[in-house]
Amino acid sequence: MRSYLLFSCRVIENESSSLSVLIDMVSKFYDFYADRNTHFDKKKLTNEYENATNTIKEKLRTFQKQLAIHPDIT
Repeated sequence: MRSYLLFSCRVIENESSSLSVLIDMVSKFYDFYADRNTHFDKKKLTNEYENATNTIKEKLRTFQKQLAIHPDIT
């Protein structure tokens, strides 16, 4: 049971880290192009960002459901 809980914490930590990395990447991308006269498709970039965040959120929801199946772990 303890090993499952440790694994669960690692999964949450990894997913949170993935979201943080994604946000950081998008932020750096905007910063990089903010002072340039370069055209890029903001709508496409926003859609890609939203899709990625939705994927991470869905993984977290799935994981929460798995934890709910094993209430004795918490």
